[in-house]
Amino acid sequence: MSGSDEPEKPAERYQLGLCLSGGGYRAMLFHAGSLARLNEAGLLAKLDMISSVSGGSIASGVLAYVWPRLVFQNGVAVNFKVEYLDRILAFSQVFADGPSFLKGVFNPFSSAAEEAAKLYERHLFDGKSPSLKELPGSPWFVFCASNLSTGSLFRMSNRYIADYRIGLSSGASACDRSCRRGRIPARAVTAAIGPVAVFMEERKAR
Repeated sequence: MSGSDEPEKPAERYQLGLCLSGGGYRAMLFHAGSLARLNEAGLLAKLDMISSVSGGSIASGVLAYVWPRLVFQNGVAVNFKVEYLDRILAFSQVFADGPSFLKGVFNPFSSAAEEAAKLYERHLFDGKSPSLKELPGSPWFVFCASNLSTGSLFRMSNRYIADYRIGLSSGASACDRSCRRGRIPARAVTAAIGPVAVFMEERKAR
């Protein structure tokens, strides 16, 4: 990072990466279909890194959550439909914005974004709130969003959270952020759902 006294590490190289773009529910469904086809082709298991933003992070986040459950045979996840596709398709029928907005407005101790996060947890993550440090070691999942404080890219993974303007925070403390934070920006682009705050400890950032 700029301003750091630590020597720069050589860039890591990966054989196969995947980028999932944004677009809300439509992006989520499109990427779910793309992932299904990659699985059928035996390429899903070969991915080294998956980077995503907005609606693509919904698809990527669910994949990261179910990844340890996937059973690969000859390079193909034979339970991909049950563990992943069915979950995504069921969630696509859920209306998230309206209920989350109303609950956030009438609950002084919450917000529309926090209510959306709870809804995601109920429907996508079995009522759990997975943390970044629980993400699989491979492939490497990186969730991207816009930092409204700096106007720059904000990245979240099980290795670090980073923004080139404010620095990089790594280690267990940084990665103990709720994994749902990577998906909420998909809803934050609407007028009804506002942004989610992610706090970095100043002494950890560099």
